[in-house]
Amino acid sequence: RLHEMGARKIIVVNVGPIGCIPYLRELYSPPADECAAQPNQLAQNFNVLLRGLVSELSENLPQAKFVYADVYRIVADIIQNYRSY
Repeated sequence: RLHEMGARKIIVVNVGPIGCIPYLRELYSPPADECAAQPNQLAQNFNVLLRGLVSELSENLPQAKFVYADVYRIVADIIQNYRSY
């Protein structure tokens, strides 16, 4: 729809590590200082499919520029290496 409206530069942001949000940590009760594994695995599985979709869109709409932003990796790195930040 965005492409039909004239958009040619589109950033697609993936899902971050949702297993690290307080609600899901409380709901799944992972060990201290860890994130809930199942929601994070679901997010990673979704992100793999999303990346494929972005690649497919780039191939099918060559006049448009699609950028896949890997927020999951960025946020996971901040969580794991917080002292570096």
